[in-house]
Amino acid sequence: MSRNKFFSLVSIPLLSGLSLNAFANEPIRAGSGTLGFSVGASAPSDSLNLNSIAIRYRVNHRLTFEPMVKYTQATVDDTSTSEEYTYDDEGNETVETVSSTTETAVTNMEFGLNVRYRLGFKKPARSSAADLYGLVGVGYTSINSESSVEGSDVTSTDQASGLAVNVGVGIEGWINQHWSAGIDAYTMLYGQMSGESDLDGSGGPETESAMTAISVSPQLRLSINCYF
Repeated sequence: MSRNKFFSLVSIPLLSGLSLNAFANEPIRAGSGTLGFSVGASAPSDSLNLNSIAIRYRVNHRLTFEPMVKYTQATVDDTSTSEEYTYDDEGNETVETVSSTTETAVTNMEFGLNVRYRLGFKKPARSSAADLYGLVGVGYTSINSESSVEGSDVTSTDQASGLAVNVGVGIEGWINQHWSAGIDAYTMLYGQMSGESDLDGSGGPETESAMTAISVSPQLRLSINCYF
């Protein structure tokens, strides 16, 4: 065997081993002090459109702060029918079917701050590609709706705003130190809501309401996350 051929046979496995060791030593999670960007979709919803944006700051392997903005907009058409009865001078009955369509546009804007805390007593192992988090968040929501009946110039409006405290759990699966995907399950634990309605389109509130609730309303959020 020639000398050059011998060194070629020896160097191939050595180089392969070095590259595998270098890959194995690469971090699979974003490090401490890392800034990230997250987009997600919430359910239950009519469709899984991307409707939330968040900035993530990983303080360390346990603690993450997540300011978030969520925006949804929907339009609903509701058609109702009724029958009108009329009688002529001879007492003959005429039945006319009348239909009307009410269009309602709803806009919902939410601002919140979530705190993620990785559960478990040990620092995550290199071989583990998923983390389990406990979630606590506070948020502000603003809801505006406008309703109008087809053929009428009158538009009724409803406005509501409130504060809420959410709790839940989340799982984040890591692809590498820059990319991950997650699913959060959370519910509103406590909320306060106030609102007012203008039913005749006059511009001034006709009814006002306020509500404080302690309830369970489970929701899911799917997200894709990028860390820099």
